[in-house]
Amino acid sequence: MRTKSGLLIAITLASSLALSGCAAKETIEPKTANFLAGKFVTTANGTYLDGFTPGKPDVGFTLEAIAQLSQAPSIDLSKVEKWALANTDQILNDKGNLNVGLAAKWLYVSELVNYDNKPLRESITAKLVKYWTPTYDPTYSRNTFDTAWSVLGLKAVGQNVAAHEAAVSLSISRRADNGWGTDTSATTTSSSADATAIALMAFTVTDFSEPAFTAKAWLQANLHTDHYEAWGDGDVNGTAYATMALHAAGEDVSKLQAWLKLQVTKDGGLKTPWSNGKGDTFATAQAYLPLIGEDYVGLTK
Repeated sequence: MRTKSGLLIAITLASSLALSGCAAKETIEPKTANFLAGKFVTTANGTYLDGFTPGKPDVGFTLEAIAQLSQAPSIDLSKVEKWALANTDQILNDKGNLNVGLAAKWLYVSELVNYDNKPLRESITAKLVKYWTPTYDPTYSRNTFDTAWSVLGLKAVGQNVAAHEAAVSLSISRRADNGWGTDTSATTTSSSADATAIALMAFTVTDFSEPAFTAKAWLQANLHTDHYEAWGDGDVNGTAYATMALHAAGEDVSKLQAWLKLQVTKDGGLKTPWSNGKGDTFATAQAYLPLIGEDYVGLTK
């Protein structure tokens, strides 16, 4: 028979375990979360990640950093969320039209963090659903990342039919080597780990088994023991994306995670071949989640 005091102890213990579980993953790589959070800059225009050109915001990486750090509860993202999500100014092109890739990433992140902008979310959702009406022209080269983020964003808000249409379009853009590149144009000469990985996440979230099998097979065949390479060097971003994609597909990614952890420098960021031994903002903005065992598919389930 359980006494009242025993029941109280059990409840207290369960609560403590639940709370410690929420924070446990963050404590794996707290320096990495802090490194990335420390790269946000605040100007009169708001708080964001600077792009490759100093002083010019990088909307895509800012949105992705929000998604990654959404799993680091100690990081205050309110200012950067306000800049990125309170309006749609950041996801319009020079002509004032919607940038499909950024809009899709905006939709995914907005839903993920449950930002208080429901009317805007509904507006962007409607526009993306309309964009992804069935038009399966295999000669039309759509950007792999834009299409995959469309799948992830639409699926996150429950637009399963439109998400499937985008996934079908993505499946058509498979390259001759059975992987995915940035697009299918002549300027994209081969498949890459990051493009194939984001495609795999899109196929996984929509349960699109045939292209998912193909994308996973490409990633497995092109693995360099415990990481991926691009242009003869270790590809941190590609390895990070592949780690998330294979994790979402149910594969063991411990070797990939171990390699990523070896890239973490004293400052907490992940180094790249061009960062002179220091943490690279853009690599870290895509690598925090795989370090703590999360992925873009699982976050919105």
